[in-house]
Amino acid sequence: WGEQGFIKLERGVPGEGECGIKHQASYPVVSGKPGPSPGPAPGPAPPSPPPSPPTPGKTHYEMPPCQSDEVEAEVQNAGGKLCAPHCDSTACPSDKPAGTFAKPMCILQDSSSGSKYCALTCIPAIGGCGKGAKCAKMNGFLGICVYPDQEE
Repeated sequence: WGEQGFIKLERGVPGEGECGIKHQASYPVVSGKPGPSPGPAPGPAPPSPPPSPPTPGKTHYEMPPCQSDEVEAEVQNAGGKLCAPHCDSTACPSDKPAGTFAKPMCILQDSSSGSKYCALTCIPAIGGCGKGAKCAKMNGFLGICVYPDQEE
């Protein structure tokens, strides 16, 4: 949807701006530490059988605790947390929890380090997040899938 994940907004719109962007602007803030570093590289190994399919319930973008290639992230005013894979030099993983039709996008950036992270993007009026997750409105019509904080 959109133009390869981007949208066009008209400049100079008075009041709240187009899509209310001046009214409730927000930006992602990623906190947390990456998972453990991989150990030393093993020596040459004999050929192995083809990789088995992922274990059910072990996809990217699930509820924390996260996989080793993800960080636990919390986005300002989203009311929840998510597992966010890095996307500084790689594409976002396409595997996602069952029942999810939200789209993985490299949309988050750590304000202190500049590192970029993936999140499942959704449209709040439609949803599309997996079981237990909600589509948290960011700005305009775009949202990200988060797992609500316990106190909600």
